[in-house]
Amino acid sequence: MWTVILAAGLGTRLEREDTDKPKPLVSIGNETFLDRLYRMLRPYTEKFVIVGGHGYHYVEAWAKGKDDVMTIQNPEYTNTGNSLSALLGLMVVPEKHDVILTDGDVVIKEEYIEKLASTKGSAFLISKTELDEEAMKAKIEDGCIVMLGKGINGDGETVGMQKLSDKMVENYIWHFDRKRHVMGYYEDVLTELLTKECVKAIWVNQTHWAEIDTKEDLQRAKEIGLI
Repeated sequence: MWTVILAAGLGTRLEREDTDKPKPLVSIGNETFLDRLYRMLRPYTEKFVIVGGHGYHYVEAWAKGKDDVMTIQNPEYTNTGNSLSALLGLMVVPEKHDVILTDGDVVIKEEYIEKLASTKGSAFLISKTELDEEAMKAKIEDGCIVMLGKGINGDGETVGMQKLSDKMVENYIWHFDRKRHVMGYYEDVLTELLTKECVKAIWVNQTHWAEIDTKEDLQRAKEIGLI
């Protein structure tokens, strides 16, 4: 299995001084977002693909000397959605490989990564949190995710880490349409592929993960013991 980590974001809402670095290389506790993901996912990953954009040379420097890591750059990260970064990362994965696709700022307890990696086929980590307009939501029927999106009436929020079967990876690449998808989220592409297989939901306790966009989010993550 390969892992694709999306690491092109700026993370300006964290109100930090080192804004030249991409958000996944911001320190949280004793390590960065990227350090944490690499450490936790390494037991399940043959090869990592880090897709960078903002401050790409920092990503290259971080990857230097790591034989199981390759980096690629999304030169259009400033004016496209993360759907393109996902596409660029998935395109370098060899055929017949499942992929863990994850946002570069996910903070989650390690037990859920083990569950995700051991699940057959495609699966999303989903949390039963308060669903506001900005939450990326998942609609679930009969144990399968049937719809993804911010504007839907969902059953839970996507955590930002998911496992894609080798077939789903192939379908994403072939289904991606630049005119329709390039400005959107990778979930906008995946929601159109959900009829091709049962994509499972793995439920995550809302205190076992965090989306860290602000200093307050970072403080909360520390208070509940995530960092």
